[in-house]
Amino acid sequence: MSKVFLSNQIKQAPVAAGQGNADFTVIARAVTTENLAANHVFEMAVIPPYHTVVDAKLITGDLDTGAAITLSVGAMIGTVGDRVFANRTTANAIGEEFIAASTVGQAGGVARATVAAGFLLAPSAQYRSVGVQVKTAPAGSAPAGAQIMLHLTLRAAEIL
Repeated sequence: MSKVFLSNQIKQAPVAAGQGNADFTVIARAVTTENLAANHVFEMAVIPPYHTVVDAKLITGDLDTGAAITLSVGAMIGTVGDRVFANRTTANAIGEEFIAASTVGQAGGVARATVAAGFLLAPSAQYRSVGVQVKTAPAGSAPAGAQIMLHLTLRAAEIL
């Protein structure tokens, strides 16, 4: 069954807006509590209103002893913190605006955003979530307590 898991950052109050052109980084962490499956989503971080993403890094431990898992990072639809999968995805998927089908979880490591669409997201008046989705199911299992981290560097958007 597809699920939405919440990171430590989502469980806390939404991130405060930055001031001026000063960049700030949101660090979100989730710890696996069960074996991962295709379409599992981790709601990781929030983009405050009128902010843009200037960098994104996905950091994971070894999430798959069988080396098949792929992960994508992108925008989620719906209300921040809503754990109902159907309310947060379109056709069982979140976006891939930042990272598409990365193999970083196969042995652990760091993947940096390589998809331009994430940096071109238009500022919004609403809080928006960024999530990590398991695109290809693991062939093995993840050790209990395996970590997924997302570092998002944000900046107040220039309002034209």
